[in-house]
Amino acid sequence: MKTVIYYNVTTGESFDQDGSLRSSNNPFSASYGERRTFEWHLITSTTSDPDISQWPKWKDWDITPHSAVIAADDNYLAAHPGHLKNSVSGSTNAISVTVKSSPEMIAPAGNLRIFNPDQSFLIIPYTAVNTISDGFVFSAELADTELTAGTRIDIMEQPLVSAVMNANSSIEQGIFSFDLTLSGARLTEKMEYSDIELLTAKGLELCVSGIDPDTSEQTVILRCQVPFVIKNVLTPLDLFK
Repeated sequence: MKTVIYYNVTTGESFDQDGSLRSSNNPFSASYGERRTFEWHLITSTTSDPDISQWPKWKDWDITPHSAVIAADDNYLAAHPGHLKNSVSGSTNAISVTVKSSPEMIAPAGNLRIFNPDQSFLIIPYTAVNTISDGFVFSAELADTELTAGTRIDIMEQPLVSAVMNANSSIEQGIFSFDLTLSGARLTEKMEYSDIELLTAKGLELCVSGIDPDTSEQTVILRCQVPFVIKNVLTPLDLFK
């Protein structure tokens, strides 16, 4: 089954293939264990044309996109907010982060989201983590990045489910296609080992990246989110209730 999403990059609104506006009151949904194709069409505005495929497409890329991924989570790629405990420089690979409420589990490897003063941010991978009295110490390569004490640093969680862009996507037309199977370690724990019937995820997120010609580094050039719900599977006991 294919789910088509039209996403207005100007307003952040999302629509289905019939032009119906989507919100948290009627989110896109899929069942746990289901394989589905999600096709995102980026648009710049809406019109009165009933044929939604004719709405203006997003093509104004400052950096040519070359890869994209979608992921679903209970908090848009959930993150635990924290702050840099000590001032460090790029000459060290140890980052000490304090958090207000310590997460129950931090992945042994993952990503940190480091915010700049202008609220832009960097995603830095870490390869190890140790617990301290008021937070965590991460092993991460900062290169020439200079940080000061108090810098906001989010500890990123792994998404519930994710998929990489299909080769048949038409990125020059703002069309991104993904085959997504709703299964995974975090999702299995939430769905199979609890009595919940569905998980109201805050969003399904599209992240598009490209190579910055000035730095030759990969950079995120677009993020989009839409409301999303993951339904549970029926067990044999459910069928005879």
